[in-house]
Amino acid sequence: MSKSVVLSLCDYTGNWARPWAENGYDVVLVDLKHGSDVFTFDWSLYKDCIYAVLAAPDCSDFCVSGARWWKQKDLSGKTQESIKLVLQCMQIMKELNPPVFALENPVGRLSTTFVMGKPDHIFDPCDYAGYSPTPEKDAYSKKTCLWGQFKMPEKKRVEPIMYTTK
Repeated sequence: MSKSVVLSLCDYTGNWARPWAENGYDVVLVDLKHGSDVFTFDWSLYKDCIYAVLAAPDCSDFCVSGARWWKQKDLSGKTQESIKLVLQCMQIMKELNPPVFALENPVGRLSTTFVMGKPDHIFDPCDYAGYSPTPEKDAYSKKTCLWGQFKMPEKKRVEPIMYTTK
C-alpha cells in the first residue's frame, strides 16, 4: 500500500493539513470538533499508508501569553489533561513511525514542563505567509515551535501587520 495519508491531529480548521491535501495526499482530520478523538481513534487502520502525522494540540495551557492563568489551570487539573493530549499525540507518532511527523505549539512551557525539550524549529507565521492563499491573514508574529522529523520549506516572509486597539 502506498504511503499517501496524512493524519492531522487536533487540527479543527484543517489549515495545517491543507497544503498536503492540495498536493495529492489523503488527509484524515482527527479532532473532537469533527467527532473524533485522538484517545479513541483507530489510527491502526491507517498504519501501512501513513506518510505524515501532524499534531496541533491546544496551546492555551502552555503558551506564554496565558502565563497569568497557569497556576489556576495547574490547580484545576486542566494542564494535566492537556499534557495527556500531547503525550497521546506523541504516542501515535511513535507507534506509526511515519517518515514525517511534527507537533506544533507556540513558545511557552511545553518545552520546559515535561518531555518535549527544546523545539527543532521556531518561527513566526509571517515567515511563511507567502505560501498562504490569504497571506494578509497569516502576516503576524507569534513565535511558534515545532518538534519532530520534517524539513522546513524555504521562507516566504510577508511583513507582519500591526493591529492597534483604541
